[in-house]
Amino acid sequence: MNADAGQQSDIVFEGGRITSRLRVTKVAARHYRIEEPPTLTEEAQYRDIIEAEEDSKGRLLFRGVVEKSDWKSHSSLCSRSIVESPEFATLLKQIQGEGGYAEVIFGGLFRAYVPRTASLDLEQLLAKVIASIRGQ
Repeated sequence: MNADAGQQSDIVFEGGRITSRLRVTKVAARHYRIEEPPTLTEEAQYRDIIEAEEDSKGRLLFRGVVEKSDWKSHSSLCSRSIVESPEFATLLKQIQGEGGYAEVIFGGLFRAYVPRTASLDLEQLLAKVIASIRGQ
């Protein structure tokens, strides 16, 4: 089985049209928690528990979401000057400090996730970073 705790697995979404290589943790028979955000599909999100069956190639064929994640999320398009700034690096550390996950993909799509219990307001914190960089 290629989907042990935190193992990379190919998950086939959208009826076979999208395959994403993601870290997943097996939580029960045919049930996996997604440990990083899928890209190019909205069928499942970060920390969702999905049902999937393994095919003969070791890929996980997505069957549905068993339990939706209760994590707070935020996504924004950001300029290079923002994502390369020390202020943004500090924001990423704050997110990690709350046990969250953040990434920038495609050169400027910022995606962040924090536990529901986290005190961070992701939208407000990003707005402060942008204001700081713009000198407001």
